[in-house]
Order: sequence, then C-alpha cells, then structure tokens
Amino acid sequence: MFKQLFKKYKSKNSPTDLDTVLGFNDLSEKNDVRTYQINMEETFSDFEKLGLTLPSNWNIFQVNSQPGLLIVKNPFTRKGQRMWIKKCLAEYPVQPNKTNLDVHGLLLPSENWWHVCQTDPCRRQILYKKLRWITLGYHHNWDTKKYCENSKSPVPQELIELCQVCARSIGGWHFTAQAAIINFYPIGTALSGHVDHSEPNDVAPLFSFSFGGRAVFLIGRETGGEDNGEHVTALLLESGDLVVMSGQSRLAMHGVPKVMPPLHPFPWVDPNGETLTEEEEWSSSFDEYVSSARININVRQVLLPGQRTL
Repeated sequence: MFKQLFKKYKSKNSPTDLDTVLGFNDLSEKNDVRTYQINMEETFSDFEKLGLTLPSNWNIFQVNSQPGLLIVKNPFTRKGQRMWIKKCLAEYPVQPNKTNLDVHGLLLPSENWWHVCQTDPCRRQILYKKLRWITLGYHHNWDTKKYCENSKSPVPQELIELCQVCARSIGGWHFTAQAAIINFYPIGTALSGHVDHSEPNDVAPLFSFSFGGRAVFLIGRETGGEDNGEHVTALLLESGDLVVMSGQSRLAMHGVPKVMPPLHPFPWVDPNGETLTEEEEWSSSFDEYVSSARININVRQVLLPGQRTL
C-alpha cells in the first residue's frame, strides 16, 4: 500500500487530493489524531535566541496508527523561521560540511554556494537546482548507508541547542545532535520511501524541521510482509512544522511524494509588515528561493548512551 499511495501523491497527471491528507486544522473527522499534552516547566532561557515560541503554546498532535509519531505545528516564530532558512542557505553549505555539489565539482572548496548564487547570475540557475543535500556532524555515506568515525565535522552549536530544547520540552528526552542531513527539494521533486536505520542508536528520536514549501509526508508500518493500508498515513507539512519520529515510528518507512509551493502570505513573513533588524539581513532572494523549494533539517543521535566513538 505504501508504494501505491506514494505513486498516487507523486503523480503529475492529476492534482493532489489533499482531502485525504492530515492537515491538523480540523480534527473533528480525523479520528487517527489526538492532541499531545506536555508537562514541563519552561526553565530554558534560549527560546527566543533559537527562534522558538514557548512550548506551552505549541500545538502538538499524535498519530494513533503511527505510535511515537508527533507533529508540532507552531514551535517557531516568524523571525525564527527566517533565521533557520538563512542558516541553511547562507551558512551551512560550506566546508567542512559536505554537500552533493562536492561530488560534482561544481564549487571550489573556498566558495560559498549562496554567495556565488547571488553574485554570479550565469551559475545561479544551475546551482539553485543542483544543491540537494548537506551533511553535518557524522557524514552519512550514501553508498554504504553507514557513518564513519573519521568522516565528521562539528554540528553547529545552535542546532544542538535547538534539538536539546525540543527533546526536553516534548518528551523529556536527553538528546545529543550528532548528525544532520539538510535536504533541499525544488517544487515537484520527491524523496522515495526509506527507513533511517544507519545509526547505532535507533532508539533516540529523530527530529525533522520543515521550512519553505509544503509537502505531503507519507509514513507507514509493514505487517505480515505486506503493506497494510490501515497503517499508512499521509500528512501535510508546512513551513515551521516539526516532525518527531520516536518509539515505533522511529524505524517506520517514510518518504515525500509531493512538494508544493507555500501558501500566501508566506508563513515566515509578518503580513502586517514586521520591522526587521539590521542583524537579520533578510533579502528578497531568500523569499525567492523558499517560495519554490522546501528545506528539511533531519537531526539524529548516532551514538548509544555512554558510547564515545563508533
């Protein structure tokens, strides 16, 4: 059933039927979803610095047929969304982080992808579409599907702190961000179904942050050797959403069959004309990119508790 539904939502021959996708705006007829309550004291002082609203204001939902799957709808402020979009575009696609552009030799080691895109119109259109992933921390080997101790770079401190705050706030988890994959999906692209089992620690939750374009996210569990339609769920993810795959859902089959433009007005922009500070240095180029693409930050804990190296 997973493959059939993936093909259905991916199809370009007919418009996507979002009536069959969980959107979390009206739960009256969606018996597969219930609200998830968190009980915690807001003792952190870094919410604003990380671009987060207070956890007591988060709308969190749990999908009943996918045990452990949580969707957080409003963890970020508009300013926070802009901050993380900017980091993914202008700060993270540089060495020692790895990108798919390294393999193709489209950039020199000293070149910054975003800077080149803004200053070289001839290369811009090619580079915009060519960047598909960045790896930070332990670098995922796409051929062997494994990590290696001698292939890693530092995980940005702000990303470590973001995941720590989300983990403690949502599940009381002690989580250490040790590997991240940032995926870039131009409108109309897809990510085929797969299971994230490269990490020795497959118990720690996986955090998945979305920015820019909307996406249909498909997740399911296999039973009896065959996909069971009752255990395959389609979710609509929007800019600023957080998906947490914990418990049984941590090793569930999942994929992205459809990426669509964001709704207007853009959820990272204040429709009333928010005044931006000089520190933000936001430009229309960021809007242009994320209005035609989706950015997804996947963060994992690689090592088991007490384990220091692979």
